[in-house]
Amino acid sequence: MTMNHPIRLNQPAGVQFVKLACGNVLLGLTSTGDVYEWNKGSLNFTKVTLPRPASDITSSNTDFAIAIVPDDITVSKMGWPYAWGSESRFWGGSGASYPPSAPSSVKTLWGCTNPIQRISSSQNVIHYIDSQGDLYGIGDNPNGEIGNGQELVNHEEKYPSPYAWSWTKYENLTGAPAIHVAPGIKFKDLFAGPSYVFYHYAIATNDSLYFWGRNKSFVGGDGVVNNQESTYPNALDVLTPSLRTPIKILPTQTVAYNFKPYTLKATTKQTIALPTSSVTLSATSTSSSLTASGFPSYGYNIIKYQWTKTSGPAGYTITSPNALTTTVTGLTAGTYIFTIQTTDNNTGTISANDTIVVTNVATGTPVANAGPDQIITLPSNVTLSGSGSETNGTITGYKWTQVSGPNTAAIAANTQASTVCQRIDRRKLCIPADRNRCCWKYGDGCGYHYGETGCRSRSSGGQCRDRPDDHPAYQQCDLIGQRFRDQWQHCIL
Repeated sequence: MTMNHPIRLNQPAGVQFVKLACGNVLLGLTSTGDVYEWNKGSLNFTKVTLPRPASDITSSNTDFAIAIVPDDITVSKMGWPYAWGSESRFWGGSGASYPPSAPSSVKTLWGCTNPIQRISSSQNVIHYIDSQGDLYGIGDNPNGEIGNGQELVNHEEKYPSPYAWSWTKYENLTGAPAIHVAPGIKFKDLFAGPSYVFYHYAIATNDSLYFWGRNKSFVGGDGVVNNQESTYPNALDVLTPSLRTPIKILPTQTVAYNFKPYTLKATTKQTIALPTSSVTLSATSTSSSLTASGFPSYGYNIIKYQWTKTSGPAGYTITSPNALTTTVTGLTAGTYIFTIQTTDNNTGTISANDTIVVTNVATGTPVANAGPDQIITLPSNVTLSGSGSETNGTITGYKWTQVSGPNTAAIAANTQASTVCQRIDRRKLCIPADRNRCCWKYGDGCGYHYGETGCRSRSSGGQCRDRPDDHPAYQQCDLIGQRFRDQWQHCIL
């Protein structure tokens, strides 16, 4: 249905609505505690089947809805949660769909010991305040929306695009029971948007305002923004409720920061041979950074290094596991992978691996074999066939290079053991039967007919012979006394 002006919804006669909750469905709470639901695009309502009158409602764009049902609304408006909709996984359910005719009681699932006085939901999560003023959260927590000091997108080991949430559902579901958020702070009210909102505000009983979640486009109330938010929208995430005084931030006091994500690089692969049984593990790292000219850096610093063994034999001792550089002793034969992880003050982590190969016998010196010498007749190319070996080792690469001779030769694939050499200079490498002579001296009638096979005469008689060694006179044609020979060297990496 397309609407270009307000349309009056069909509604039950004689009722008064005291609260509306907009999400994938529209909920209406009446003054008598009845709850009605309008599906998206529909003018018609459905009454939600609840065991008793409700005192509060919430609805999310992710298609889940919840009503708070007191034991006796005439005595207290605090009550217990009933949930329905197709996305039960967000409130700790199995994924089954619950129609409005059969909401599910989630009191036991959430571990509620005290009745709920206030509830709200956003795109991904649900929060409620119980009768004691304690705040709880449950749902999907990729951006720190829960407020329990954790998120998914700042862990490089777990997330392929750190600080850039992909909008994928179910990536970091907390499951049941609900999580106690900010113990020690008592709250009285909650604020969140039901559609595409990934942050929350709450008011404490002392009227202090708190914020948590994804802090993008100045929504965090602290006057800061990330210049790279289109690439790294999660660079300013706030993972626990943090005190905010937005009315004290003037437009001239806002700051735009430049963000660079963390980096970590470990030592490259190392190989040792027994009886040597120790190595040094080292890494270089930088923390994520938010910087702005004329302002102090915002937010990030590394608070922990941790080396662990990821795989390999049992024998080893990491001397200083919490240092950026450490020795490992007591290694035995086999292949080890050691991992270093850095952690910053906003729980962000990044890891890198160092592979250590421990052999029983030391490796030998690599031996290269370029193959036998070859004689060819131009314009043929030549195939270079080499090989390599190493005692107790493995050849990992090859490289052909030319060390002498004319510079017109081209090696087709110089990193393969066997390759073809092309474009050999035909004037200088035309080798007759006597390989130490070349027919190229024009002054005595000898010469070379370029572009055809073999050295041919261009004497005054115009007679051409297929090869200079076919005629005795041509066998005396020197290249000014110099001798040429094709030489190649086969190198092993």
